[in-house]
Amino acid sequence: MDLKKISITCLIVAVTFYTGTLYALAASDNAASTMGKVTFSEDNSPTAPLDPIDPNVDKPITPTDPEVGSGTAGPLSIDYISNFHFGNQLISAEDRTYNVKLDVIKTADGKSVGRAPFVQVTDKRGTNKGWTLQVQQKTPFLTSGAKELKGAYLSLTNPVVKTTKDNQAAPPVATSKKIILTPGKSGAPGGSQTVLSAKQDTGMATWIESFGNNQSGPSSVQLFVPGTSEKIKDATYSATLTWILVDSPVN
Repeated sequence: MDLKKISITCLIVAVTFYTGTLYALAASDNAASTMGKVTFSEDNSPTAPLDPIDPNVDKPITPTDPEVGSGTAGPLSIDYISNFHFGNQLISAEDRTYNVKLDVIKTADGKSVGRAPFVQVTDKRGTNKGWTLQVQQKTPFLTSGAKELKGAYLSLTNPVVKTTKDNQAAPPVATSKKIILTPGKSGAPGGSQTVLSAKQDTGMATWIESFGNNQSGPSSVQLFVPGTSEKIKDATYSATLTWILVDSPVN
């Protein structure tokens, strides 16, 4: 049997089968129809933070930093933000740049591990209209007695954006340039800077932005301190950062 005959035989079989199916449907006079329906409502419950290296909704993490809050609730939420710890440093008369410490979290199996500082955002509004995550430095670095670490500033670099395995499409976009954070004049908050932005029809579900990875994380969040800045022995300086989640894209 040559190839031409095989092709014709297959075509005849297909036509016979299709014709028989049409006949069966036309002859049936004992049929009924049903429907499937589902309605979605807005979810206002908080979303647990996930491991930024391997986000898995079945394995939420537990923060170990007692100063970390519980995040915000609602359908558009900031679920988690790392604090930035720079440790105990020697007083220097020269300009210095200090690397951040890795954030220590507890995984679902109880292990304490280091992770690059990160922020997690969840959008479950169901509007798909996008959002913008911004940050501003609310205060200078101050001691408990309000002594300022003059000229000090924070920098954020090397964004790494991840999500759960079933949510790979339509990612938000991280700011690629170095973010420099400084307070405003006379103790006023500094200007807001965009960290992560989701245009319309992007950024749905849960997204995590880390600053670097476990190797580059320490140098991805840095504190610069001028040598001429007065440093008080044994004093701890701290600054407050405000993270703002806008419910629409910001140009």
